[in-house]
Amino acid sequence: MGCPYGISQWDCGVALSTDKLWGAMPDERDSLSSTRPWTIRLLLCLCLGLSGCEEPYVPPTVEEPELGPSLAASFDDPLLLTVAAPPGRTRYLEDEGYTLARDAEGILAFVTDSAGDLGFGVSVDGVWYHGEPDWHRPAVIHHVSADALLYDFEPLEGVIVEVRLVVATSRVAVLQVVLRETLGRRRAISLLPWLRRCGGGRYEDPMPAHGGVRMSHAVAVEFMQEVLGPGTYLEEVADTLVAPGWEPSWVGLADCSGSVTEDFASLTGAGQTPEHRVAMLGLPIDLTLHAGAAREVTLLRGAVAMDRAPEMDGELASAQLATPAALLTEAAARSESLPSIEGLGGGAALVYRSSHLLLEQLMMPAEGQVAHDYYVFSREPTWWFARLGQHTHESLAMILLAHRDPERAMGSHRIFMENVGINGYLPYSIGPVVMQTHLGTASSPFFSYVAWEIGKVTGDASFVADAYVAGSKIHDFWRSRRDQDGDGLAEW
Repeated sequence: MGCPYGISQWDCGVALSTDKLWGAMPDERDSLSSTRPWTIRLLLCLCLGLSGCEEPYVPPTVEEPELGPSLAASFDDPLLLTVAAPPGRTRYLEDEGYTLARDAEGILAFVTDSAGDLGFGVSVDGVWYHGEPDWHRPAVIHHVSADALLYDFEPLEGVIVEVRLVVATSRVAVLQVVLRETLGRRRAISLLPWLRRCGGGRYEDPMPAHGGVRMSHAVAVEFMQEVLGPGTYLEEVADTLVAPGWEPSWVGLADCSGSVTEDFASLTGAGQTPEHRVAMLGLPIDLTLHAGAAREVTLLRGAVAMDRAPEMDGELASAQLATPAALLTEAAARSESLPSIEGLGGGAALVYRSSHLLLEQLMMPAEGQVAHDYYVFSREPTWWFARLGQHTHESLAMILLAHRDPERAMGSHRIFMENVGINGYLPYSIGPVVMQTHLGTASSPFFSYVAWEIGKVTGDASFVADAYVAGSKIHDFWRSRRDQDGDGLAEW
């Protein structure tokens, strides 16, 4: 396990060595800048410089998540590979999600629509293995939940690379790479995590940060979003990519080609540090993988609103309060509540699982002008219409959610009940920032049907009674105001 953000790998290692050799008291262990660790550091250096005085190698332990059976899936399987922050750690505006994707060159990366793509390459004994065409064994996807996923691959026989991505909060994702040696050979490893942003602009003003690099990027805003969704988007974002416990010096490219493979080769070759604009940047990390051992490298990818950039350090520190393994275990536990369907298997089971995970992912906590949890259409990718608010016809999905999370399904529908006008008018959509009432467009007449179906699942008589009162008003509105020719067919 790496050292906490803000503490160097050397100081952390000395503190641990001091504890083991001298049995330091807790208050002494907490003071990494005290004179005692520096004294021990000097003694250790002198000792290690003497003939016959060698520090015994103790293989580091890697914490393992409890995930249950592997999905054993590939990119050819119908499986949701988008992850976003879980309930309780989600916010509306600053909300970055990631999708595991494989491009035409066989390069795997966690892609976003506007914040750039996150990936890495690995070198074993001086040979780079960047994508599936180079690998001994392609990626196997073992676990996916709404906020985390895990896959592994073998760049060459005897080395397994396990990749764990957990979206800890809407602002910070944790990427942990675990390397395992299985053939009893010591290996020299180089890891190059990278961020690449070619479409929609570049990263601006990159500068070194403790354990990595900081920069920013501008977000292109669609015209319709400006018109119909003011307050629903960010225009400038502060970014960071750091490796806690390591001190890599970042390298970058000012421009990108049309090929990730070519850009990665350039990044590992000439290695630049552009001053103002960068299209791709990386954090070179070198380590030794001992025979039969495992090593881990953890990275933090942060993205916050530019006017809240001073909060970044706190977000990075908070994201490490739980280990990636613990967060994966927590995510897997939530997935266990999926209702089962007897006899469902293969691709159908993956589609069913993905449907529930997507629905869980799209639910957002009460915020702004909505008093209950609500849903958006997509958290990654996003588009101008995806985050404006919920509609009664999209709320057909709440019938499915009622089987797994009845309180949230009923709460979402109560948002409609609480916004029905005196005359029965229900706005087209309702969200935490925007309520769409342009030109008097009303929500589609699905309210009562969805309420009845949710009520049948939950058996909540109070919910059904409240929905009946609201539904009666909505019905009268459509009958009296939206049937101008009196033929019984309403005009929307």
